[in-house]
Amino acid sequence: MVIIVVLIEIIAAGIIVVLDRDSENVSTEVEKEVSLIARVNTDGSGIYIASKYNADDFISVSSSGKVTYNTDAWGGKVFGTPGASTIQHVQLMGIVQNNLGLKFEKYNSGGTLASDTVYYVDTIQNYTHAINNKGILDGGILWEPQYHYILSDPGYKGMITTNVLFPGHTCCLIAGYQDYLDVHGDETMRFLAAYIKAVNYINDAKQDVSGDKYNTLVSICKDNIKGLTDDVIKQALETVVYTYSDEVGKSNLNALKKDIANLAENLTELGGITVKIDELGFGSYDELAEAFVDNQYLSGALTYGSYDKQATSTIKVAAIDGDIHQIAVQVAKSLGYFEDYGLEVEIRGLANGGSVAQDLLSGQSDLGFMGAPPITSATINGKKIIVHQKTDTKVDKELSLLSRVNTDGSGIYIASKYNADDFISVSSDSKVTFHSEFWGGKVFGTPGASTIQHVQLMDLVQNTMKLKFEKYNSGSTLSSDTVYYVDTIQNYTHAINNKGILDGGILWEPQYHYILSDPGYKGMITTNVLFPGHTCCLIAGYQDYLDSNEDATVRFLAAYIKAVDFINDAKQDVSGDKYNTLVSICKDNIKGLTDDVIKQALETVVYTYSDEKGTSNLKSLKSDIANLAENLTSLGSITVTMRDLGFKSYTEFAEAFVDNSYLDKALKLSSASYSKKSTIKVAAIDGDIHQIAVQVAKSLGYFEDYGLEVEIRGLANGGSVAQDLLSGQSDLGFMGAPPITSATINGKKIIVVESES
Repeated sequence: MVIIVVLIEIIAAGIIVVLDRDSENVSTEVEKEVSLIARVNTDGSGIYIASKYNADDFISVSSSGKVTYNTDAWGGKVFGTPGASTIQHVQLMGIVQNNLGLKFEKYNSGGTLASDTVYYVDTIQNYTHAINNKGILDGGILWEPQYHYILSDPGYKGMITTNVLFPGHTCCLIAGYQDYLDVHGDETMRFLAAYIKAVNYINDAKQDVSGDKYNTLVSICKDNIKGLTDDVIKQALETVVYTYSDEVGKSNLNALKKDIANLAENLTELGGITVKIDELGFGSYDELAEAFVDNQYLSGALTYGSYDKQATSTIKVAAIDGDIHQIAVQVAKSLGYFEDYGLEVEIRGLANGGSVAQDLLSGQSDLGFMGAPPITSATINGKKIIVHQKTDTKVDKELSLLSRVNTDGSGIYIASKYNADDFISVSSDSKVTFHSEFWGGKVFGTPGASTIQHVQLMDLVQNTMKLKFEKYNSGSTLSSDTVYYVDTIQNYTHAINNKGILDGGILWEPQYHYILSDPGYKGMITTNVLFPGHTCCLIAGYQDYLDSNEDATVRFLAAYIKAVDFINDAKQDVSGDKYNTLVSICKDNIKGLTDDVIKQALETVVYTYSDEKGTSNLKSLKSDIANLAENLTSLGSITVTMRDLGFKSYTEFAEAFVDNSYLDKALKLSSASYSKKSTIKVAAIDGDIHQIAVQVAKSLGYFEDYGLEVEIRGLANGGSVAQDLLSGQSDLGFMGAPPITSATINGKKIIVVESES
């Protein structure tokens, strides 16, 4: 095993910021369990009082909005709050201690009430609690719509809203569990993109209170917050300011960072935070806030665009039950915005922000909606964000991905007794709709559990159709909620020999079109339509070989590039000599095929070596590998986490796994006279036209031109090639992206280790 040094900053629970303290000459990094990723609202709460009082007993408000407090009226009174860590509790505590100069203590039934103290009951989380405690409460503070709901009862009246007391104040936020964010960045951005769309919908609706949008908004509020009248909802909506950032249309959260810094400092002074920031390793509250707030997901969401993939991901979201501040998440769900971005969002209602914060920090939810105080105090008091001295690391890996081979080029076939439109329908814009009820109880062949075709079918069944995907056992009862697979159907012969079992299958070219040449089968759809431009086969190299044979590897890729260019030139003129030569090479290396089958197969495969012809760019491949690893994990094919390997994200893993340096040198290399030949052992999939370029390079003497003797060994599928390569039996391997990615991760063949000092 060879060690490759890379620039990676890593720690067990997700590194997000490197703090450069030149004055101390110390390089540090931050470990955190949660990040603040977006705003939800400002304003939108109010202080209510018992009807026997008047608001001007407690306060007076000047024409300029300045509030003056009558301290004598507040002393000895009992006020309800929705929880000791909520923003409303903190706001009332700030007023009592800082503005009134009174004590703020928990109410105990039967105790004497002192005139120098305001007492609180911190379990008044909604209208019902306020009504049931009329005999105790002189007033309280609560979020909308519960505030206006309480005012609808004759036992209470309004004193003042927080819009007047703290205009524009930071209120609710979206926070993410760091383990989730680190490995589901794309889903997080999609969630926020849908959320932004919902916020914009709400703000548009509020501009026209007689319009259809507003009526829909009110209806969604009523569906999700039970017992409210239209008037209460409309009054509540009027007081809440809905947002996602400091400025509409931008990802700026600088003002939020400042507010979080001030909040943390104030909560420390008020006793709500007991852990000092220097205990966490921060030099200031501003430094803490800079590490705590992360706008990268919001930035990505604002530029995300549309989502056109078939797969659906599930996100678990915790929110405050009955809080209209957070209604945008319900709007996004009700109007199908999350679905538009390929998300299934499970929303769990909890009592208050403190409950949401604990739910998030325990990893029970992926994202959480709560007030700024509970998540700030829980994070600091729980020491969930800490500064560490930076550790130098390096990547130890046993193989690297060097080049693309192809995109597209597989297909789903079905038994001739069925029609394709029994299973799917395809719109004029190529959008595919799956008729899941027809798939249930059917048996499909795949070429192996780790192959890209198997993974693609599994993804469609589990994520798109929401059916189970289980291995077929002969003689067992077939259930309508399950699609069954036989993972040994690697070629035409296997498909023909299993006609009595298979309802269909998925396979690479040319075996797909070879199967269609038999009257027992017909085509359903190609993966070119289902997953256009999808990463398919790759060239990987055994790291020990690469490190000792860089020159031979570069020469191999130079010859391979020449073969890919030959194929693409040949396909431009199907009546030309080059094309006839290509078909002949295919027939020589894949036995039993007719010219028609070969030509149909060649038409569906896109041959390449990089993201862009003539360049060594593999950035899109890195992104595809990161997404693939994440999807294989969610599907259960990968069981080792990025943290187990020492990576903080799938993106970081892919950056280390893909190495375009050999491809870059190959593009600059010209053939020369080589006095001594080098031998390279190559493993490839037998009968797979995706990988025909390696045979073209051999047949046309391109490898020989570069002083190479290439021994090609045909194996059954990509999983076999991956194992052959990882065992060192071959130097280079041609296989699909899933088998080599899953084998590398599950086998811990690429890990981050500490650098030796």
